Amino acid sequence: MPPILTSKDAMACQYQGNVTMAGTPKLVVLGGQALVASILKTCVIPDCHGKESSQPVCAAVSSAEGGAGKLFVQGEPVLLPAAVVQSMPGPHKVSLQPGSPGQTKLVAS
Repeated sequence: MPPILTSKDAMACQYQGNVTMAGTPKLVVLGGQALVASILKTCVIPDCHGKESSQPVCAAVSSAEGGAGKLFVQGEPVLLPAAVVQSMPGPHKVSLQPGSPGQTKLVAS
C-alpha cells in the first residue's frame, strides 16, 4: 500500500511554480495535513512563470483525482502518490517533487 500525501509533500506545476497549501487540517500525519481533492482546490501557485513569460501561467489547482478507496477524511478519499493534479488556467500538470511522499507512517489503498 502506498503512503498518503500530506501538505509536507512538495508539489510544483510544470513550470516549477510551487503549490502553496491552504485549508484547515482535519487529519494530521507527522505534522502534515492529509490531502484530499477539496483541500488541493484551495491551493494557489503564486510563483509560476511559464516558459519565456513574465505572467503566471498556473494560478491555482483546479482538480485532483486519485484518492484511496478505503481511507477517507470527512467523506473524501485521501490522495495517493499516483494522483493526477491539474492547475488552472490550463490545464497544466502539477507533479510531486522527488522524495515525496515523505511520510510512510500512514498508508492506504
